[in-house]
Amino acid sequence: MKRIKKLASLFLSMVMALSMCLCVSATGATPPTDSTTPGNYPSGDGTTFTITINETAKGYVYEALQIFTGDLNVEANGKKTLSNIKWGSAIDVNKAAEKFQTTATNDTPARAMTAAEVAALIAGDAETNVFDSAAAQGYAQDLAACLKAPKVAAGTSVQNATTGLYEIGGLAAGYYMVENTTVPEDADYTRYMLEVVGDVTATPKTGTIEHEKYINDKPAQTPEGEEGRDFVKVNDAPIGETVDYVIPVKLPENFDSYKNYYLQFQDALMKGLALDPTTVKVQVVTDKALTDGKSVANKDDVKTIVEALTADNSKDVTTNFHELDRAITSDLVTKYNLPVNEGTLLQVWNTNLKTLNTEGNVIFGNNTWVILTYTATLTENAVIGIPNTNYVKIVYANNPNDTGDGEPDNPNNPDPQNPTGETPNKDVETFTTELAILKTNGTDILPGVEFTLTSDNATHISLVTAESFVEDANGAYWKLKNGTYTLTAPDTTGSSTDTSDQYVSTTQKYAKTVTLTTTPAANGKVEVVGTVDAQGRVVFTGLGEGDYVLKETKTLAGYNTIEDIAFKITFNSTDKTFTSDNATVIVGKSNNTFESTIVNQRGSLLPSTGGIGTTIFYVVGAVLVIGAGVLLVTKRRMRAQ
Repeated sequence: MKRIKKLASLFLSMVMALSMCLCVSATGATPPTDSTTPGNYPSGDGTTFTITINETAKGYVYEALQIFTGDLNVEANGKKTLSNIKWGSAIDVNKAAEKFQTTATNDTPARAMTAAEVAALIAGDAETNVFDSAAAQGYAQDLAACLKAPKVAAGTSVQNATTGLYEIGGLAAGYYMVENTTVPEDADYTRYMLEVVGDVTATPKTGTIEHEKYINDKPAQTPEGEEGRDFVKVNDAPIGETVDYVIPVKLPENFDSYKNYYLQFQDALMKGLALDPTTVKVQVVTDKALTDGKSVANKDDVKTIVEALTADNSKDVTTNFHELDRAITSDLVTKYNLPVNEGTLLQVWNTNLKTLNTEGNVIFGNNTWVILTYTATLTENAVIGIPNTNYVKIVYANNPNDTGDGEPDNPNNPDPQNPTGETPNKDVETFTTELAILKTNGTDILPGVEFTLTSDNATHISLVTAESFVEDANGAYWKLKNGTYTLTAPDTTGSSTDTSDQYVSTTQKYAKTVTLTTTPAANGKVEVVGTVDAQGRVVFTGLGEGDYVLKETKTLAGYNTIEDIAFKITFNSTDKTFTSDNATVIVGKSNNTFESTIVNQRGSLLPSTGGIGTTIFYVVGAVLVIGAGVLLVTKRRMRAQ
């Protein structure tokens, strides 16, 4: 009997605390009988009540499944209780007899509990009053396993034409399990249990999962003496730099109502981002005080939590998750509806988070935060001037009414077999830029000139050693009639801004392939030397924010060496643009990239022997001598006279 009393306390606490995902407020009885008047109202006397569900969106269907029925007693102080309890119309008594058994003793064998005995679990016992949410939830899930097949509903919801709220009427006093049979597209199912001894308004807790994605970024222009990182949605980086990603997920507020819970992080990285699989890490925040009142949509909240994680308030569960990364193919694009055609698909999943909870050590529960982090490197495949995007969506269990045995634990198959939902994609963007130099003498290009680009605070500089363009319907470039390529699409509107006449074709796109050499900083400085090619160009690419100096370190014979060009590149993450503080380095025709046309002038040549320079001295000297002679003769004649 003590066992029953203890179980009674557990189940009472569960229902009264509405741990099966419900916020409830009683609104009084409905006709034909006023059950607020003290007295006894036998089962079947015609007294009925209505459950009003606080939801107005169209497309939901709710059913009320009667678990217990009984006589309603209303005391003078307004307290309402059920007596003479029997199994409700939704319960298969044979299943219940197998599921609920008394504890065997030396003198008494185990037997099936009666409905009244099981109901005692809900009635509670003031002597013990101990609450264990995991244990209590387990009994509620056992009740769900005792439902008839097919299910028998005591009532189905109707959406009130005036209020828009869902109502399930005609319900006798008892305990009911309310669940969805239909939900709108992309919505989640819910299930909860409540006591009906009067009209009830219920606000179901949702199964909606919350997630977001951030870059844990340290800006290049961090003021001296001020170290720190920021959690951003958009950043810039040079090719060769690592980018740190943070994906926080907040489990639904009805997590405890699930028997099994599947969770998958599904990331799609563009081809310019190379995943480092050794950096994949999954942590769960075990100290609820750290996340209470915090939102995954607030970057400052996420930063605070991530930077505060320790072994005392979180648990590393990386080894409990499977990880699979592979190149994105057309088949994967179709299968998973991926937002990119090339790159890497990363899937990190656990088939049933519930198995990680143990008695006395519940780490996953309602509203628990799970955080995935990993690192990728921006590579030579990065697109220049436009975003290198990294996407994530979450695949998650979305139907607590599913009573299956959970997902098969296959480390090579991330595809769920039981009901799941998917979140919309969240994304972050990384930009990088380049400086293209055209070297001329004002008329002709000057191949062979050597430039050196240096920086004291950039981490990497890349040099384009070869580039080619090929026709590609999925390419990002357009060919201009002057032989160059641009990321700017032609304007074919026929208006005054139409640029069709500048393009070789207004339909054919091109993909660019480049060969790079990337130089990392050493001893706080990075220096790269490039030589002007046969087209008169040298391109320093994959640049991020920083202070740079461009020097002409090899000049063609007969030309003057230019003055050093110092410039600063900054990135505005709001409008996603790069700017330079030197008018010589300007934003070019292609999106978000710089160009500089540098003109070399010929020097003043020193005269050579026998040249025009020597002759002129002779001529001038002769004129002076002759002039002096004429002057001398003239003066003598004047004296003679």
